Amino acid sequence: MPADDRPAPAAIELIGLRAGYGRIEVLHGVDLSVAAGSVFALLGANGAGKTTTLGVLAGRIPPTAGCVHIAGVHMNDAAPHVLARSGVCTIPEGRAVFPNLTVTENLALFGLRRWRRDRDAEGRAYAQFPALATRRGQLAGTLSGGEQQMLAMARALAVEPSVLLLDELSMGLGPQIVDDLYAAVRRLTETGITVLLVEQFAKTALAFADGAAIMRSGVIHAAGRPDEIAAALSDAYLGTVA
Repeated sequence: MPADDRPAPAAIELIGLRAGYGRIEVLHGVDLSVAAGSVFALLGANGAGKTTTLGVLAGRIPPTAGCVHIAGVHMNDAAPHVLARSGVCTIPEGRAVFPNLTVTENLALFGLRRWRRDRDAEGRAYAQFPALATRRGQLAGTLSGGEQQMLAMARALAVEPSVLLLDELSMGLGPQIVDDLYAAVRRLTETGITVLLVEQFAKTALAFADGAAIMRSGVIHAAGRPDEIAAALSDAYLGTVA
């Protein structure tokens, strides 16, 4: 097959991934593939292994077996800063904005490149999240929950990621705000960014995702298009899988 005709590698590929905390194994051979430029939802009840999977992808939790590939590159032993330089950016649960800094200052911190400020970072952020432009001088800690989540996502744009990992995007937010945030996620994929999101509120995520997988007890129980796995949701959350 000519090189130009080869399919592009998956943005994220996990093969037989095992990981955990000390002697406690949480992931028991996870296989997962996420296409480039897509929104992919990783679903499941508490304790299913979703956040541990993100921790491995972010370089915070070392795998004990299996493979982690980012855009076709083996990244098992990569440190968090190496993964970040490779384009992997994480927005953790709880948003983690700097509450005593303004919106502009939060963006400026993440727009530093080689000790020089990337002055386009703010422009990219405000283009995707116009509501933040009217809050430039406001302390991040005084923003609403939805605006703080927007700021967290806007900071990620400052580093121009290729892969964005989102942990519990909708936690504690109202339905309309959640819809607005997911619409913003969709806009990000239109720029070529791949989004892997962990979400407990499955129906909301499936309405926006291109693909999804359901985790249960540290393994992938079902994966495919949202309509293909919808029937497996109750089993995964209620624990009725045989």
